[in-house]
Amino acid sequence: MKLRFISLLGWFAMISIAWAISYNRKLFPWRTVIWGLGLQFSLALLILNTQAGKDFLSSPEKSSRNSSSFPRTELNSFSARSPMVI
Repeated sequence: MKLRFISLLGWFAMISIAWAISYNRKLFPWRTVIWGLGLQFSLALLILNTQAGKDFLSSPEKSSRNSSSFPRTELNSFSARSPMVI
C-alpha cells in the first residue's frame, strides 16, 4: 500500500515540475496530461491483470533464461580444452 502512495506522489511531483517550468502556466495542456495518465493507468491494468499481459511480460524472462546458459557452457568447454594465453 505504501508503494502506491509513493507512485502517486511521483506522478504528482512530475506533473507539478512540468507545470512549474512551463513558460505559460495558463496554457498548460491539462487535457493532454489527464488523457496520458488515463491511458497509462488503463494499459497498466490491461497488461498486469490479464493472462495475455502476464504471458507477454514473462516471455523475455523465459528467453533470457534459455539463452543465458549458452555462454556459460561454451566458456567452460573452451577453458577445458585449452588455457587462454595472452
